[in-house]
This record gives sequence, structure tokens and C-alpha cells, in this order.
Amino acid sequence: MNPLCLTALLVATLAYEAQAIELVHLAQHTNTSDVRDIALTQNRVWAATGGGLAVHSRNDGRFLFKLTSADGLPGNSLRLVRALDNDRLLIGGDFGAAVLRHASTGKPGAGLEVLTLRSLSRADLYSPVSTLLDRSQVAQGGPILISMQRGLMELKTENGGKLSIQREVGPPQWWKSAAVSKTHIALGDLTGRVAIFPLEALSPGGKWTPEREALLSGPILS
Repeated sequence: MNPLCLTALLVATLAYEAQAIELVHLAQHTNTSDVRDIALTQNRVWAATGGGLAVHSRNDGRFLFKLTSADGLPGNSLRLVRALDNDRLLIGGDFGAAVLRHASTGKPGAGLEVLTLRSLSRADLYSPVSTLLDRSQVAQGGPILISMQRGLMELKTENGGKLSIQREVGPPQWWKSAAVSKTHIALGDLTGRVAIFPLEALSPGGKWTPEREALLSGPILS
């Protein structure tokens, strides 16, 4: 066979094979019955579950769609979901945190975009997130705090809607649970120890000296 014809045949064959082999997105089959946190937006109910983010209609409770790691979420085992504003959610779980930009109206699943958390430490991108504090009820526009393996982190919003870790706050350890009031912040660790600090400790340069400490009867597992 003429070498030129052989080359043309080879190119045509490779082009055909390249067109035939395409990646097809396959939905992950996960169980969303283990609901761990819920957020409400204008027309949606967002449930953080052990099998991804389940989304329902707020009007009639109808299931709309499910998001998993196949859609860009940081893992399927989610622990928290919180509405940041009209079109952004903060989600976190056993494999990190991310911001989900969504469309509150229109076709279910339309306008979805996952924005990864920005950090100088690569380990933070995959660190389990156990709890979240939104101080908006204490100070309007206050910071968002999340608990990761190396401690409590304060987040800030960047251009484009992404969140980044601004600074570490509090004692450097993994706080499994947290609560905040108008005067105090309480943190609980894996051993069952609960420490209560004055809210002023969250300010830059604040001192994290506990006013009270208690040991629960058993470790905090959830």
C-alpha cells in the first residue's frame, strides 16, 4: 500500500477512535437517609447527609436532585450545610469544605458551581470539618468559623464568591463541637472536655483562657 494512503488511513482510524471514547458522567448511588444538617433557601431544602447533598423543594418537599463527589463536592460524608447568602452555600464534611453556588429558581440543578476552599496549607483542603459557627446573630456581618483538624479557622469571602482561611483562632486542636452566645463561645473536644471562653477571645490578639471547663461522661462522637 502507498505509504501516503497508509498514513491517511491511520489518522482517520485514530480520529474515529478518539471520537468513540468519551467520558460519561455516571451518577453515584449513595444513601441519603442519614441527615446531619439542613439549610433553607428561597425555594430549596438542602440536606447534608452521609451520602451527599440531597435537595428538595421547599414548597412541597419533593425530591429534586442529589449532589455527590462526582459533581465536585469534597466527599459524600457531609456534616454541615449553611446558607451564606441568596446564591451560596457552605458545605463541609469528612473530606473538607467548599462553597456551592446555586440558582434558587429555574430548572432543578441549574446554575450549580462548586468553589473549593482556599488555603495556604494543602492539608486544609482535605481536613475533616466537624462544626461551623456563624456569628451573624452576635455581630452583623461577623466572621464565619469552622473547626478543622488543626483548630478553629476564620473564613473570609474573596472576589468571585470563594472562601479562604484568613487566620487560625483558639487553641490549636480539633474541636468536635461548638456553640456561641452573645457573651461566650463553648468548644468541645474528642475526649468530652468542654471549655467556655469569653467572646472577646475571637478578636485579633484575644486571650483564649477558659472561664469554665467541664468533662462530660463520655467522648463526643458526633
